[in-house]
Amino acid sequence: MKFSDIKFRIANSYIVSSISITLVLLTLGFFALLLFNTRDLSNGAKESITVTVILKPDVEKGDADALENKISAENFCKNARLVTPDEALEDLKMDLGDDITDVLDYNPLPTTINLNLNAKYSNTDSLEIIKMRLEQNEIVDDVFYNRSMVNQLDKNVRKITLVIGLLEFLLLIMAISLINNTIRLMVHSKRFEIKTMQLVGATAFFITKPFLIRSLIHGLFSSLISIAIIIASILYYQNSVDDIVKISHIEAVFGLILLAGVALTSLSTFISVNGYLNSKSEELY
Repeated sequence: MKFSDIKFRIANSYIVSSISITLVLLTLGFFALLLFNTRDLSNGAKESITVTVILKPDVEKGDADALENKISAENFCKNARLVTPDEALEDLKMDLGDDITDVLDYNPLPTTINLNLNAKYSNTDSLEIIKMRLEQNEIVDDVFYNRSMVNQLDKNVRKITLVIGLLEFLLLIMAISLINNTIRLMVHSKRFEIKTMQLVGATAFFITKPFLIRSLIHGLFSSLISIAIIIASILYYQNSVDDIVKISHIEAVFGLILLAGVALTSLSTFISVNGYLNSKSEELY
C-alpha cells in the first residue's frame, strides 16, 4: 500500500469521526437549549398568574398604598399594582365596550391590588399560604386566584420538564456511547503502534500523551464547529427566536458542548489506549 493511500485513509478517518462527534454535540446542544428555554417559558407562564387582593369598601387611599408597598417588598411578589374603583371601571369599559354605571347609577367595583408572583411561588401550596397571610390584613376583604389554572399549569410543567429532561439524559448516554465508539475505532487503528512503543520500553505516559493531545484538539474542533452551527442557526432565525433564546442560556449551552466534546473524547482516548497497553500482543489480532 502506498504511503499516500495510508495518509488518505488516516485523514478520511479523522474527517468522518469529526463529523460524527460534531453531529452528536450539535444535537446535544440543541436539546440543552430547548430544555433551558422550556424552563423559562414555564416560569413566564407561572409569573403571568394574577392574584387579586380585594380591599374593603371603606378603605382609605393611604392604607391601600401602604399595603401595596408592603406586598411589593415581599419575596414572593414579582410586581404589584393598586387598582382604584375608577381605574377598574375604565378597564371594564374597554373590555365590555359599555359603562355599567349607566345601568346601576354607581360604581360597584372595589379597590384591588393585582399581583404577580415569582415563579417558584406560583404553585398551589405556596399560593394557599400567601392567600392566608394576605387575608389576615384588616383592610383585605378577599383574595382570589384561578386555582384550577394553577393546578393544570403545575401538572403540564412537570410533564413537559420530565419528558425533555429524560430525552436529554438519553441523548447524553447516546452521546457518550457514540463518541466512545468513534474514539475506540480511531485508537484501534493505532493498536500495533501502541504495543510496539510499549515493547521497546516507552512509558505509559509517553505513549498516551500524544493521543490525549490529539483527542483534545479533536474534541475542541468538533465542539467549535457545533457552536458555529448553532450560532449560524440562531442568526438565521433571529427574528423568530429573539424573544425566547437568552444569551445566558446560549453561554451555558456552549459551555456544555465544549465540556462534553473535550472531556468525552479525552476520557475515551485514555481508556482505549490503556486498554491496549494492558492487553497481550496476541489479543491485538
